Amino acid sequence: LAMSIDNFQNVGIGTDSPSRDGLNVFFGDGPYVHLTNTATGNTASDGGYLSMIGSEFRLGNQESGGTLSLFTNNTNGNGIVILSSGNVGIGVTTTSAKLQIDKANANSSVIISRSGTNIGASTGIGSITFPADYNSSPTNYAAIQAYSNNLSALRGSLDFKVKSTSGTLLTGL
Repeated sequence: LAMSIDNFQNVGIGTDSPSRDGLNVFFGDGPYVHLTNTATGNTASDGGYLSMIGSEFRLGNQESGGTLSLFTNNTNGNGIVILSSGNVGIGVTTTSAKLQIDKANANSSVIISRSGTNIGASTGIGSITFPADYNSSPTNYAAIQAYSNNLSALRGSLDFKVKSTSGTLLTGL
C-alpha cells in the first residue's frame, strides 16, 4: 500500500493502519524514514534515518564510520559534526578529540555561566570535573571550580583542585 489516511486524519505511508497521531512513514523494518544516497548506490537500509517514537527523537546514520553534521553554511566547516567515534566538533568538519571547538582566524571561547538572581559570597558559578574509574568506582581526580569570593559576591575565585591521598579534592593551586 502506498499511502492511507484513517478516520482520525492520521497519514500512513507504507502502511494502511497508521499507529500514531500525525504522519507515519514505514519503509523496511521500522517506523523511521530512510535517507538514501543514490549517488553511491547505497540502499535505504544503508543510509540514515529519522525516528520519533514516544519521547525519543533520533537522527543519525546507520553505516559504520557515518557522520552527522548540522550546519547553516558549510563553506568553512562552521557547524556541528558528530563522528561515529562519538567525537564532537564545533566549527570543524573532523576532529580526533572528544570535543574540539574552532573559530577560523579568531579566539574560540567556551562559556560556563550561572543565570538567575544575584549571588552571595561563596556561591558556585561553574566547574569542570575530571573523573575516572578506580577499582570499578567513579572517582574525581581533579576539578576547576569558579565561585564568588567568600569576602564579597563581587569578587571571583578560581580553584584548581586535585585528589588527595584521603580521596577528597583539595585546592592544589
